[in-house]
Amino acid sequence: MTSPVHTLSRKLKILYYGESCSGKTFAAASTFQSKYIDKNRVLYFDNHGSTTALELPKFSNESRHGVLKVSYADSRIIPETIQAVRLANHEGRPPFDAIIIDDVSEHDAADVDKSASSKEDGGGWQFWRDHLTNSRNLFRTAPPDETGAHLIVVARAGRLPDPMAKRNRLKQMDDRPTVIRPSVSGKFGEWLPYQFDFTIWCEALVDELGKLHFMQYLQPIGDIYVKNRWYHLGT
Repeated sequence: MTSPVHTLSRKLKILYYGESCSGKTFAAASTFQSKYIDKNRVLYFDNHGSTTALELPKFSNESRHGVLKVSYADSRIIPETIQAVRLANHEGRPPFDAIIIDDVSEHDAADVDKSASSKEDGGGWQFWRDHLTNSRNLFRTAPPDETGAHLIVVARAGRLPDPMAKRNRLKQMDDRPTVIRPSVSGKFGEWLPYQFDFTIWCEALVDELGKLHFMQYLQPIGDIYVKNRWYHLGT
């Protein structure tokens, strides 16, 4: 596994996104094997257990690094941990080289229902709301200059209407006038790609021999994937 982190002298903000089974978590987890980063200084927030099949170190109070599983009921553990990291960095002792958040996309309806029914009187909805709010606030509270660490984020990909299709009659006739971008709702989703130094589209391909290949396409800030081409958000 390879990782693009630490390709520059400064800490980076990187977004991995792609459709199901495209290797997003696999790519993000490669941070633990990067020759530029101490694997004992990586914190991985796993919001939905996607790292279970990978042999990654588990977070413990003793090790203070590794994968930290985050349940709906423990949603505040993310902002509280980040706040502690910020404080340590301001005191000149940054505890991590990289912080990974997997993932920030909206969860499936089944997850919402599960969360909503997790407490009597529907209290699970509060956990659900806090979970999303805390994830989104991370981009305001966990930039590298505040934590001293690379910020690596994973998002699922969604196929959304191509805004340019309204201006182009040829596109209006296309049966797939879609933009593939991180699947996050509202304005937050629209400006999300702008918050990173690089966006990396992940894709799983099977060759003629039936061998599975995980592909990664790296693009600079503001670029997302449209069907089979790249599209700059500013155009």
